[in-house]
Amino acid sequence: MNVQNSMIADSTTPTGGDRLIEMVVNFPTTLCLIALVVGLLIIFIGYRFSGGYYNRKELTFSITISTIIGIFTVPLLFKAFGSQHLKHNMLALGFIFIVEIIFVAAVSAHAYEMVTVTAKEAQARLPRE
Repeated sequence: MNVQNSMIADSTTPTGGDRLIEMVVNFPTTLCLIALVVGLLIIFIGYRFSGGYYNRKELTFSITISTIIGIFTVPLLFKAFGSQHLKHNMLALGFIFIVEIIFVAAVSAHAYEMVTVTAKEAQARLPRE
């Protein structure tokens, strides 16, 4: 009976992930909505008025590549911060996710920049008629 009770206690003990989810759920909704609206405005303005409409292939490429790279680097980050103590620490998990978000954003921005600059340079080298 004691073994079963200890197993139940272990399964109901909040872990770092559970505490992180609680922190995210309790984050102020107003700030989340402001961030969502600003993000959507940036996407809309960038797509419609800043040439994103004409660079659909480049945008799709950079988003796809950075998403794939982000998916495959998450396990590496967990291994880098691999001690069991860090995995159950809410602040450590938050730090890992923030580092991953920054990394994916940097990859996406640089991939888009490389593709658009390379395309512009290639177009500049075409002979003019």
